[in-house]
Amino acid sequence: MKLKKLLKFTNISIFKTLYVNFKKLPFSQAIKLPIIIYHRTEIASLQGIIKILGKVKTGMIQFNNNSENHLGRYHWRRIEIRGEAIFTGKVDFGVGSVLYVRECAKIILGDNVKVMGKARVLCEENIVIGNNVRLTHECQLTDSNFHYIRNIMDGSVEKCTKPIRIGNNNWIGNRTTIAKGTVTPDFTIVGSNSLLNKDYSSLGNYSLLAGIPAKKIADGFERIFDEIIEHEYNVKFGRYDYFRK
Repeated sequence: MKLKKLLKFTNISIFKTLYVNFKKLPFSQAIKLPIIIYHRTEIASLQGIIKILGKVKTGMIQFNNNSENHLGRYHWRRIEIRGEAIFTGKVDFGVGSVLYVRECAKIILGDNVKVMGKARVLCEENIVIGNNVRLTHECQLTDSNFHYIRNIMDGSVEKCTKPIRIGNNNWIGNRTTIAKGTVTPDFTIVGSNSLLNKDYSSLGNYSLLAGIPAKKIADGFERIFDEIIEHEYNVKFGRYDYFRK
């Protein structure tokens, strides 16, 4: 066994991994240990429901993966699932990230989703994240204002939550905030430090968004997700290659 794989194994919390799998999943799924919990993960609540749809594989869902060494090893992360969390494929929550699902709320995560280090996903009503999505470092995604605002002229108070839909093949730049009511089309790229707060689906696929609030600044671009192709460009441009065959 390679040293890297051995170190990764020793970072796993065996007790929490067994506890989450066998407490929340059917035995036929739990025995395969699809959910891996790494050390320094706070499990605040598992009162809600966890479902895995489709083929179940060992380690397909990981919480507090310590592979992001540049962020530091000792950031705590938090899991609080009081509503319903549905996984349809491989999902990786990085070191220091947060997943919160309120009572009666539902979040659906697609396949090959990465929530990078120190990012926060806070669901109070409904969030859907598509396939091949990257929510990068220190982003926050929340479908709620968490508090109500009263119009002092007419006394009206509006709902403080609104669903979020993130399309397939989205790449969300670091420190971006995705607020309630956000809808993004497939193949969207969002520049870092942006604010998304509306339905952008009319902009079409392959849009590049940036700004506060975000607006379309270009189109016709896509993030390369294929690791083999990315490796080829690393070689071409003389960049240090993180890819390992």
